[in-house]
Amino acid sequence: MVIAGVVDVVDVVGQLDRDDCSLLSREQVQRALGKLARVQCWHDGMQARLTRRLGDLAETNGAILPAADIAAWGRGTRKDAEQTVRRASLLSDVPEMEQALNAGEVSAAHIDALGRAVRGSHPSARPGSPGRGTGWR
Repeated sequence: MVIAGVVDVVDVVGQLDRDDCSLLSREQVQRALGKLARVQCWHDGMQARLTRRLGDLAETNGAILPAADIAAWGRGTRKDAEQTVRRASLLSDVPEMEQALNAGEVSAAHIDALGRAVRGSHPSARPGSPGRGTGWR
């Protein structure tokens, strides 16, 4: 199941909201969890795009602190907001992973695991380094 945009998200969320979870069979629960995971991937992809835009705005306006804005407006913690900024940065460097996230093929947890591996690697092996390119798939 691929969610193409907000209309699909609204449709899927509406379907999930109408379900009485206490009456679902195992197979129905599995399908619902799959749909919910796809909505989460859409959310995470959109969050990365918005975070990237906030970073672009911050380059010309020193009063903008992306992690602080994300924490405040997203009603989350500063730690989670900083992770969101790191995720968006990695997705900029590895567009194939962003495409995979948007397609529901990987989750934000997969992106975060890749980020931890990249941060622990030698700088010359990181995406976007000279001669390395971004072909991580």
